[in-house]
Amino acid sequence: MKIRDQLLSKKDIETESFLQDLMEQVASELPEHLTESERNTEMIKKVVGRLHSIGSSLVLKLNPLIKTIVEYKSALQTEGDLATINVPELGVREKSEIYKRMFYNFVSDQECVSYKISNKSDLGNLCHQELFVLTLFVFATCRRTRSDGLLQLFVSGKSSTGKSKLIEFPLLQLAHQTVSSSSGEAGCGRFNLNSKSLIILTDIPVSHLYGHDLEHWKTISRAEPTTVKVHSSTQVLPPCFLLATSNDRLHDHVVRPKNGAGLPRYLTSSVDSKRVRPEHLEALRCRFLEFHVLKACRQDPEDLRNSDLFRRNHLVLGIYDWVMQILVLHAPADFASKHLYHYAVSGLQKNSELYRQTFECSSEDLEKTMLNLKINYNLL
Repeated sequence: MKIRDQLLSKKDIETESFLQDLMEQVASELPEHLTESERNTEMIKKVVGRLHSIGSSLVLKLNPLIKTIVEYKSALQTEGDLATINVPELGVREKSEIYKRMFYNFVSDQECVSYKISNKSDLGNLCHQELFVLTLFVFATCRRTRSDGLLQLFVSGKSSTGKSKLIEFPLLQLAHQTVSSSSGEAGCGRFNLNSKSLIILTDIPVSHLYGHDLEHWKTISRAEPTTVKVHSSTQVLPPCFLLATSNDRLHDHVVRPKNGAGLPRYLTSSVDSKRVRPEHLEALRCRFLEFHVLKACRQDPEDLRNSDLFRRNHLVLGIYDWVMQILVLHAPADFASKHLYHYAVSGLQKNSELYRQTFECSSEDLEKTMLNLKINYNLL
């Protein structure tokens, strides 16, 4: 017995066969000059009209099926008209090495990028770049815990410079993504995280942060209990990380030229201070480390050709050595938040086997390094 006969009754099969014959008859009567959309609309209209002539109750029963068949046939026709290509991808190791080079160039060119936080005490004895690299790695490898004191990330600046390719896209696997709208409003499912560990606010105007969800962003960024409305009920969000991307600046920035040659550039914040109360302005600024991109940095042309799409594992493997190096060079007293180094060491441990298999390094050496880090940071 065919699977069709097992799942469908005789009546279902006869009904579908009847509709198929009716649609073929109607299709043969439609003008050739109609567009695909017009053809589908006219098809549904005429088929429904003929069903009405048989019995109006049929329309109530079969209207959803008619629309499903028409949409399916249209999609099938479109699929048959288009070619699909399969472009060979590089292996994980090669893509991770490309990511490593491109990311380093991206975050290290002081003529192209600038970092800013409100309170220098949040740096500890780290530099801005080290704090950014560690935080990004934590976003990609850990779940957040309550009240960790960790700064969240605001990535701003010029479009088409690598912000999405190198930072946002690799994190999408872990993220609940929201986008801006013309009114600054969002749907009632904007906080429906499910199992996601990260909220990404994509290409938002900076004013969106200071809109109707201001209090939510303040508590979410601090990893405090946040009660939100999701569809028709309320729920308390689990602690989650927050990444915002924008063409606007959250902070003021000073960009100094290399080797002190030339005058520094002063870039003011895009926030309209006349419309935002000072206490609200600072409440959010002090929760974000801003990474601002002034212009595209120099990248190897061959790397650009092979950097079509980076995933989470490329990010993790690409900056794994850098994160380990930062931790080796510092001690617990250098960190403003003990959670940060705990997150980072845990992320290294969680992905150590992936790193070992990808780069075919010595398991013994890696385990020894991880053990030394745990000893140095009192995590045994």
